[in-house]
Amino acid sequence: MVVLSFPACFCTVASVHSKVSVTSDLKPKLDDLEVNKMDYDMKRSGEYIRSLRIQNGYTQSELSKVMNIDQSYLSRVESGAKGCSVDMFIQFSNFFHVSLDSLIFGPKVDNTPKDERKAQLKTDVAELIERLIRFQLEL
Repeated sequence: MVVLSFPACFCTVASVHSKVSVTSDLKPKLDDLEVNKMDYDMKRSGEYIRSLRIQNGYTQSELSKVMNIDQSYLSRVESGAKGCSVDMFIQFSNFFHVSLDSLIFGPKVDNTPKDERKAQLKTDVAELIERLIRFQLEL
């Protein structure tokens, strides 16, 4: 008898469809798994969609026509009373040129102090200027 060792998810499928005995010694321990807690909050997501709509100068009526959805549906999404389907999130993502992550979980907030951001920006600009000067000299 041949015994092979594979991950548990493979073993279930393989053992049903194979005459070869398949076992797994790769059982994850819950304590070893890193968990990133990300929750979908319909209200937060709706508020972000609303802010994107307003920033881009659309009324609910205009956006619903462009997106080919009912205005009442858009209103419920923006108020957090209704969630979006995956297809709808993709449509919003493409339309507003934002990531799906930001639509679902909310925009990322930069908690870096303002002084640090300014200092980093100055450093980045100085480095860019140096690179441009070197590039110009190579021409």
